[in-house]
Amino acid sequence: MPYFKVLQYVPCWLPQTQLWLYEQFTHLPDSFIPHIVCEEVQNLDQFSMQHLHCRNRMPQIVRLQRRLAWKFGLIPFDSYVDNVAKKVGISIMHSHWGHIAWRNLRTASRLKVPHIASFYGIDVRYLLTVNPLLKKLYKELFLKIDLVLALGPKMASELEDIGCPWKKIIVHHLGVDLTHLPFQPRKWDIGQPLRVLIAGTFKVQKGIPYALDALSKIKGYADLEITIIGDATDDDRSQNEKKQIMNSVKRLKLDAMVRFLGYQPYKALISEAYKNHIFLSPSITSSEGDMEGTPIIIAEMAATGIPIVSTFHSDIPEIIQHGETGWLAKEKDSDELAACLHYLIMNYESWEPFLTKGRHHIEKNFDVQCQATKLAEIYKLFIP
Repeated sequence: MPYFKVLQYVPCWLPQTQLWLYEQFTHLPDSFIPHIVCEEVQNLDQFSMQHLHCRNRMPQIVRLQRRLAWKFGLIPFDSYVDNVAKKVGISIMHSHWGHIAWRNLRTASRLKVPHIASFYGIDVRYLLTVNPLLKKLYKELFLKIDLVLALGPKMASELEDIGCPWKKIIVHHLGVDLTHLPFQPRKWDIGQPLRVLIAGTFKVQKGIPYALDALSKIKGYADLEITIIGDATDDDRSQNEKKQIMNSVKRLKLDAMVRFLGYQPYKALISEAYKNHIFLSPSITSSEGDMEGTPIIIAEMAATGIPIVSTFHSDIPEIIQHGETGWLAKEKDSDELAACLHYLIMNYESWEPFLTKGRHHIEKNFDVQCQATKLAEIYKLFIP
């Protein structure tokens, strides 16, 4: 059996919130061997990989020598990637995030290998807003890249709008490992506390203040217990969002109902999910155009059998079919979110049929083994 080595380039291997990348690589068919190249590493205890190459793990003296050699034109800037690629003999290069793919254009050209780019949301609109120069760089990217992967049809349309030829775009869903997500349809009854889970990094596009506002509107209908998993990054925007969240809790008098668990390992997050009755995830588009792709946590939650309330945001309707497998509200509309939550409370005896349908939808369209096999088929399009 022939083996094909795929250079997977990511900026960092691997933040806790990017388990979906780990799943994507580790479920590829055995004939496709991923070699991860990155600039820094973290959480290796959770996301160990056999073939991991990190630029910043080279001895400092070696990094200094290479920087000087690049400064004087003796080696190309990305010679580290070149060396790794030539040493392992890669068949294809897969860059993750659009701006990263542009940086790797010359490397792929020097190596004479096919080059695929995956976009994930922040790189479609927000980065173009904060860095207009990227529009020119993306023009070059879309001209030279072999293929672009979008998470859903909405993102595919956005990519076409910013200049990517439609013929170079393929919609490819991320996948979830269903073997670790048993289906346990949630049940709730009047008189019980209604436990609601919110999870995600504290970013504007997660819409957590709107979630809290919606919950404040229905607290008279049920005894609420609200769990928030996640925290802010060091980024100023994220820190500011954390302040907004804390202020919302205080202003809406939810202090006694909310508990913050901070960041949690994946297993702890899933364990907590099975203790809750509803997952609330009202994503929004920020004023700078920052948006989600397909938040994979929504697919994971749907697979477990928890009712989901989210929004008509980006490609979330690819995961949740409104009124059939979950409930969606308009972005930034806490009244509509509250109406969805109220519907669940009033119809607590009829949750199971739509939860079952939701599980089947995830099995059909977001199973990681199927999606990894489809990714391998995409790779094969460019391998002789």
